[in-house]
Amino acid sequence: MQHYQRLLPQLTSLIIIGLLATSIQAQPPAQERQEQLAEMAADAVLRMLNTTSCEDFSGMMQKMKQRRAQQNDKEPPFKERFRQATKRHPEVRRTFINKIAGPLANKMLDCGLVP
Repeated sequence: MQHYQRLLPQLTSLIIIGLLATSIQAQPPAQERQEQLAEMAADAVLRMLNTTSCEDFSGMMQKMKQRRAQQNDKEPPFKERFRQATKRHPEVRRTFINKIAGPLANKMLDCGLVP
């Protein structure tokens, strides 16, 4: 769990840096920017999956489940913007899901989190 807690600020920083870098670059079409964000977010998730132990990963999943049950925690603005972008743009969602689905399923299977 401590490993996850150390990774969370790094993951958050990577996403924020990605958002800033994307906004600073020459402005490509909005759709392309959204897909770039999806790629960067997926890369951050993959880095986390590759470096997290099963114990830490399981703890992280439990924490997410508890947070959803409470629903009192406000999401950081960048998370909400990303979630809205994936709802508005199916291509962005597809880019993100296609990149993380396999590795995420494998991690869950390897860690015994899939019945």
